[in-house]
Amino acid sequence: MKKNVIFRKAISLAMCMTFALAFFTGCDKDDNAKDQRDEYIGTYKVTSERVGTIGTDNDYIMTVTKSSANNVDILINNVINLGTAYTIYAPVNGDSFTIPQQTVSGVGFSGSGRRNGNSLSFSVQVSETGYATVNFSVDCVKL
Repeated sequence: MKKNVIFRKAISLAMCMTFALAFFTGCDKDDNAKDQRDEYIGTYKVTSERVGTIGTDNDYIMTVTKSSANNVDILINNVINLGTAYTIYAPVNGDSFTIPQQTVSGVGFSGSGRRNGNSLSFSVQVSETGYATVNFSVDCVKL
């Protein structure tokens, strides 16, 4: 009889510990819930260069914000110093992003890039009907 009581208490204790462990493990913060776009958001000082030519376009400002359309896209405003009317979207995947083919105000954009700490670097191809396609190399430092 005594063995039965001890066995039941041991089983009850084991079950309580299992439930407690499951409860506290279920309450752990989910690291995957962090929005990876947060690292990109901000205002950047930019230097861009037309690939294959001499000279750069220095010291202009570009901003990056989150898209409200989904939870993976960032919005890059004033890309290659074209003005605020030119905002392109780019899905992020960790420290890299792509600029899928898109047309904004009659100008086509595509490319890809990387984030490294507070810096972004990307290449972007710009095309407009009736004009040559131009490739740009862009380096940005967050202000």
